[in-house]
Amino acid sequence: MLLQTALSIRDEANGGSPAKTISVGTKRSEFWVRAPWHRFLPEPEDPTYAFPQPDLLRGLLTLYFEKQHIIYPVLHRQTFERQVYIDQLHLVDQRFGAVVLAVCALGSKLSNDPRTLADGTKDLRSAGWRYFEQIRLVKNRFTGASSLYDIQLYSLAILFLYPTPVSNIAWFLTGLGIRAAQEVGAHRKGNVTKKPAQTRLEQEMWKRAFWNIISTDLYSCIALGRPRSTREDDFDLEFPPECDDEYWEIPSNPQMEFIQPIGKPSHMSYWHHFMKLLRIAGLVKDHLFTTRKAAPWLDSSPENTNKIVMELDSALNSWVDELPEHLKWDPNRPDDILFAQTVMMHSNYYWVQIQIHKLFIRPGPFSTGNFPSLAICTNASRAYIHMLDVYMARLGMPLIPNYIAPIFVAAIMLLINLWTSIRVKSSYDPRNDMTDVSNCLKHLAKFETRYESAGRLFDILEAVVSVSQMPPPPQKDSLKRTRDFETSQTHPMEEDSNRQFAGSQRVFNALQSPTFSGLDQLASNTGAGAFDQPTAPGSVFDPFYAINMAAPVQQQSFGFDVHQQQNPQLHGLGPSSNGADPLSGLDYPFPFSAGAGAGAGAGASTWSEPK
Repeated sequence: MLLQTALSIRDEANGGSPAKTISVGTKRSEFWVRAPWHRFLPEPEDPTYAFPQPDLLRGLLTLYFEKQHIIYPVLHRQTFERQVYIDQLHLVDQRFGAVVLAVCALGSKLSNDPRTLADGTKDLRSAGWRYFEQIRLVKNRFTGASSLYDIQLYSLAILFLYPTPVSNIAWFLTGLGIRAAQEVGAHRKGNVTKKPAQTRLEQEMWKRAFWNIISTDLYSCIALGRPRSTREDDFDLEFPPECDDEYWEIPSNPQMEFIQPIGKPSHMSYWHHFMKLLRIAGLVKDHLFTTRKAAPWLDSSPENTNKIVMELDSALNSWVDELPEHLKWDPNRPDDILFAQTVMMHSNYYWVQIQIHKLFIRPGPFSTGNFPSLAICTNASRAYIHMLDVYMARLGMPLIPNYIAPIFVAAIMLLINLWTSIRVKSSYDPRNDMTDVSNCLKHLAKFETRYESAGRLFDILEAVVSVSQMPPPPQKDSLKRTRDFETSQTHPMEEDSNRQFAGSQRVFNALQSPTFSGLDQLASNTGAGAFDQPTAPGSVFDPFYAINMAAPVQQQSFGFDVHQQQNPQLHGLGPSSNGADPLSGLDYPFPFSAGAGAGAGAGASTWSEPK
């Protein structure tokens, strides 16, 4: 660009028109042509893939598109199915074959067919690995430009890997996928790739793949407290169209392609609003969780941090206000796809809200006590858990691993609220929150039948609860919810059914442990009238109660003083009373940490919504 500018100024100075291109007349071969020693070892021979049997292949693809694709739309269904069923491209194109195997692996996580399991085991957590292990994720050399199949493969592989014990690979793949997309210009508006004859359909598939990698990069970096691979000011790619897959191709009427029929809500409008929410999460990461402030002259004072928090809260409020009617939370919504999408969106809304305020729930260099942050986080946690209760009780809803992280975060927030209330002897009845924590453990017990990360988080949460002085929750209602869910999740692998749901009994064993104190003991700790009023007020069944609390309010008005929250054991992460650390030896799984960060900072890019 600098050279182009210089030549343009030269031409203008000479009275000619500005130069449009630069042409180097003489290119010396020793500098422009690869020498014999500029070589890499050849790629290994193309592997011979073992695809599922035809009936199983069709079933896994259907499961993927009906359950996973509606949440993370990476592919275009009609194009993909035509390439598989008619063109059989997966049998001749190795990169596309790898994409098909990744789809089969994701579909296997939602399948009850024993043919998807690893040989010699009935463990449902092995589902899909027989297909995924065949994929060569990283090329030996990167001398050629990346293809659409490469970006799609990275997107799908990340989704498969992040709830597994090898989830660290997913974090590397996000960076690799973003670099591969940037290499061909897929991050720029109007310049998806350098192919001159690219169709509109190809362009839109590039957009889908790129935005999926952007979302997973953001998730992983907030979870790990690591820098993002790209930031808002590094790309200006538009969102994919708010148009369902079936309207992307209309051979009989090409003018109507990519136009959603009037009066029919698009299932892809969810993706638009979900991406807008994640971009707010990106601002949270860039503004509040930075290693150091971007420049010494930028204001990183507590007062400016409070202003940033208010603006982020305002952005969340605006996001909620702009939701169309069909994407607002409705526990009785008849459309299963829209129901699943609204649960995903609103659960992430609560997750983002917690990310904004978790930094201020106890004293620190940037905490001034101007926000009821603990109350906001507590109400967000309650609302999320109650929403997930509805989701898990509904027939046909899949165990999508994206819900695992917020379950753990919500439970920890409720425990923090409980211990803080005990510490300051506030008026607070812990029984409802303990029921919610119990439900979190039960939900994790369901998810751990498919995903190792849920089992790890169960063990961590169980360890935290087991050393706490808390009463057991009401059992009758909790047991009823468990039985209802188990009834709705029947599958043919009956020999494993008892083992799969054994985690539910572990929940109740933990909550009835002798280490627990009864309600009388807790009441004596919290003072007279301890059960009159919750610390975090408001209706816990109102999903958007907390968004009205963005205005600065003194924390003390909510029954606690942030300056009294000094004991690190209130968070359940310090040593137990006997000096032993109940959490020692537990590895924290990759995508589900509460998020790390050095503190609030300034200097992040300003968000402008893509058109």
